[in-house]
Amino acid sequence: MVGIEVEFSTSAESALSSIAFWFEGQNTIGGGERFLNNFEGKINRLKKSHPFFSPCGNKILKSKGLFCSKYRQWILAFEASPGKIIIWAIFHKRFLPQ
Repeated sequence: MVGIEVEFSTSAESALSSIAFWFEGQNTIGGGERFLNNFEGKINRLKKSHPFFSPCGNKILKSKGLFCSKYRQWILAFEASPGKIIIWAIFHKRFLPQ
């Protein structure tokens, strides 16, 4: 885990902010922040798994050479290289590319 850098694409960062904003509006005050804190735990678990990831089950994402990981009802599509994870997209499981 030490030395593994995690980057977010602009669209993944935007999706994450939108999800946190939605949680803040739907749950008790601080719900968005709690979601982001729990999401950070997911990222730390990804870092510990580096470089052993499963390819995406989704054919389109798999064809792009991306790996996927599930967090609650969201799918993280990412690329892994030595020392780095780049999260390209965060999708709700119902909205994966077809």
